[in-house]
Amino acid sequence: LESGHALEEARIELWSRFSKLKAEMEKAENIRGFVEALYEFLDSGGVAGRTESFVEILMQEGDFEYASEYSQIWNILMEIFGQLIEVGGNEKTDISTFVEILKSGIESHEVGIIPSTIDQVLVGGLKRTRSHRVKALFVLGINDRVIPSVIEDAGIMLDEEIRVMQSKGLPVTMDGDTRVDEERFALYNAMAKPTDFIWFSYALSDAEGQSLRPSILAGRLKQLFPEMGQMGDNMGPRPERTFRAPKAAYGHFVEAMRRYIEEHRPMTETEKAMACWIRESKYFESEFKTTSKALFHDNKEWKLGREVAARLYGMPMHSSSSRIERYYRCPFQHFVTYGLRPSERKVYELKSPDVGSIFHESVESFTKKIAESGKDWHKLSKEEVDGIMGQAARETIEGWNGKLLESTERYKYFADRIERVAKKTAEMAVEHVKKGEFVPAASEIGFGIDKEMPPIVIETAGGQKINLEGRIDRMDICESGGNRYIKVIDYKSYEKPFKIGDTFYGLQIQLPVYLNAALMDSKAKGRKAVPAGAFYFKIDDPMVEDTGLDERGMEAEFRSRFKMKGIVLRDEKVIKLMDMELDQGQASEIIPVKLKQYASPAKGAGSLERGEFDNLLEFVLKAVGDAAERILDGRMEAAPFRKGDDKACNFCDFSSICQFDKDLSGNTYRNLKPLSEKEAIERIEKDLKASKGEIEEGGGNRG
Repeated sequence: LESGHALEEARIELWSRFSKLKAEMEKAENIRGFVEALYEFLDSGGVAGRTESFVEILMQEGDFEYASEYSQIWNILMEIFGQLIEVGGNEKTDISTFVEILKSGIESHEVGIIPSTIDQVLVGGLKRTRSHRVKALFVLGINDRVIPSVIEDAGIMLDEEIRVMQSKGLPVTMDGDTRVDEERFALYNAMAKPTDFIWFSYALSDAEGQSLRPSILAGRLKQLFPEMGQMGDNMGPRPERTFRAPKAAYGHFVEAMRRYIEEHRPMTETEKAMACWIRESKYFESEFKTTSKALFHDNKEWKLGREVAARLYGMPMHSSSSRIERYYRCPFQHFVTYGLRPSERKVYELKSPDVGSIFHESVESFTKKIAESGKDWHKLSKEEVDGIMGQAARETIEGWNGKLLESTERYKYFADRIERVAKKTAEMAVEHVKKGEFVPAASEIGFGIDKEMPPIVIETAGGQKINLEGRIDRMDICESGGNRYIKVIDYKSYEKPFKIGDTFYGLQIQLPVYLNAALMDSKAKGRKAVPAGAFYFKIDDPMVEDTGLDERGMEAEFRSRFKMKGIVLRDEKVIKLMDMELDQGQASEIIPVKLKQYASPAKGAGSLERGEFDNLLEFVLKAVGDAAERILDGRMEAAPFRKGDDKACNFCDFSSICQFDKDLSGNTYRNLKPLSEKEAIERIEKDLKASKGEIEEGGGNRG
């Protein structure tokens, strides 16, 4: 009877606690709320103390493995809670999604325990196995790039930098050479452990049947111990050796089938018998079906159709220059990005694209702060520039991804470097402005529906209208002779040259589109707008190599690293308005242009006559309309471009979706011929004339 009362009291207590947890979880609106409710439930039940007490009991009973395991669980759970709050604490979600996130976090952790019995088999890596003497040692996988392993430099300092610090007496030891020596010592230490027996093995092939090479260690062992015995399947090319195990036989069967289908190589009698056995075997029933689909797979995509495309992308269609560029890179890449719209899982770390975004936001904030303060760019001192830019960079860093850049010393170093680079970039941007008559008129100015400027409206060949939208990083203007000269600048955190040939192929249309938007808006307001130029400005703090230059030479080399890339109107007056210090026979330090001996601008290198400039701006809008028509027609084939070593597949995240493989039938690249600036200008002119019916043939296929 007493035990029944005790059970009832326990049931009531448990029900009370779980009811409270249920109520708190139902009230929670974001990840932080769910985590706090769960932590309160565990803490009120004294789970941490109970776990500690249970570990002590296990230790007293001699159950050291379970004790080691349970002692890690609470700390792992608290670490997961902390990461959830840091990464997405204020992100709204429901309880089912939170449970999946929590499960994913728990499953990503492992509990490591060290066996503590006398008679045992230890399994571990060379560096982690801590036993002393053993009777027998089996060293597995002495393959090339495995033992010894490939040493990768994943730190913030290069080996050369570490060696310099060592030469200065700093206690830094973990360079690449040290890690190689550590691995050699671990291997030597492992080989010295066994008293009776040692066995080395290496794999002849991987799981897919690809040949693997033995490590240089295998050859070294044969030299040291010439009488060492050797056994295995490497004593002659006998295919039937691969049939000893079902999985090995199946791998050989797949390879034989592939050769038969793709290379029309006949199968041997042994392979035919093996194929019959596999086809009739229940052991390989599911694998055989999957393999058959793969061997006869056709990844050619079909058209969506105009109705489905309209529902998928929305009408009227809203687009951007980057979206059109992506379509010209590969229609299927565009379909996945803007049609399926997959998103990557959030990871609490800093990647190279994140650093670029931080730089970008910092410089944009700097430009805004100058505009808000009403200061004149031409009168800003270096101290004022550093002060404004420092504040802009710190505000951006502090608000980035839940204060990620303050979480570790490594990220704090990155934050300091970002601020330093941003200051140097701001100094050079202001210096560029001071050299000319142009004045920054706006930053982060958007064009589109309900934006500062209206969208560019383009009508496709099918009669559909699309709204071309975007955001201009900076727009500079200069009023002179009754004209308003306009140039646009786009900030980049990486080196990006401007190639008119790529514009012809639709791969680089951002700058002309932005300049079009600025010109159209100005003309709509009754201004006589003239295109002066469009440029990329690289955000950088370059390191100049000491090649024997004097101080002035080093300074000139440093400034040249900030020279903008892009297109400029080939007009001496306009060029002088951008760079008043430019003299005859000199190349500008800030824009891609050079004055000839008699002050006339030299051809090439991105400088265009007024007619050529107008053609380029008109052609870009036509290219946008052509791409939009194909998109709305439902064209989504996997047809990536290739131009020399540059391919759409190089940095594509969707290769596992499209499964593009040039060895498959129908999978081919759109090969684009690299064009000189002269060839591209001529093709653009021909294409425009052909579209107007002035000539029969256009400028050629844009791919």
